Amino acid sequence: MPEDKKDGLNNTPDNKPVINQGIIPPAGNSPVIKNKRPIWLRGLLGVVIGAIVSLIILLIVFLVGIYSFNWQNQAAQAITRILPVPAAMLDWQFIRYSEYNSDLATLNYFPGFLLWHSFFLF
Repeated sequence: MPEDKKDGLNNTPDNKPVINQGIIPPAGNSPVIKNKRPIWLRGLLGVVIGAIVSLIILLIVFLVGIYSFNWQNQAAQAITRILPVPAAMLDWQFIRYSEYNSDLATLNYFPGFLLWHSFFLF
């Protein structure tokens, strides 16, 4: 075999073919693929993803509780002051649930006020 022709294998001086290291795995051993990320980064990524999923689930439970079960406790009122949860839409603008609760508390505090003044307006 002439020396200027290459057959894709590394030839030793004894013309014994040697398999290219790293391209073809040795027989009997499966290739090992290592994760290049450090272990602390994988753990941190898992914690962040878990926290985001947990917050989404809590938000869904909270919204279902407010809209379906009409939660009116102090915790629900505090959260609706922070989150802009819509209660209604008027003239293409949302009325916040916290504003609705505030107006409802005012009307419940003065139950006859609205009836008395509406009588004199008409």
